Amino acid sequence: MSPTMSNTQQGPFSVNSGEDLTGKEGYLVELATTSGVTTASLPNSNDDIAVFVVEDGGASGEQTVVRPIYSNSQVRVKAKGTGNAGAKLVNAAVSTAADKGKLRVLPSTAGDYRVVAVALESFVDGQLVLVNPVSLGVITVS
Repeated sequence: MSPTMSNTQQGPFSVNSGEDLTGKEGYLVELATTSGVTTASLPNSNDDIAVFVVEDGGASGEQTVVRPIYSNSQVRVKAKGTGNAGAKLVNAAVSTAADKGKLRVLPSTAGDYRVVAVALESFVDGQLVLVNPVSLGVITVS
């Protein structure tokens, strides 16, 4: 291994919960630094870069296990609404607290959306849908 790649790790790791993530397995979170400590929190904006999936959620200030999502590996993420295989998925509307961290089909409503994944199966609301993470950046719907 290259010396510049020392002290790195693949797969899940633990961070402090920036909010209560108990029962949020399968939800996407973003990382931030709060008072010098790395924390995981649900996205606060529809275009936040939430690219870590909760594997074992903890209460606020406790440890949460998260896994980075990679384009070369599938993951299951909590779905908002229904959709079909091949659908481009974006962050669900964060204005509804219960939907923060879920993915939904790219809406037809005008706006800027960050495509996070593509559905690999048809899904219903609340399902842990199998997805392949992608990095399509921000798509503008007009």
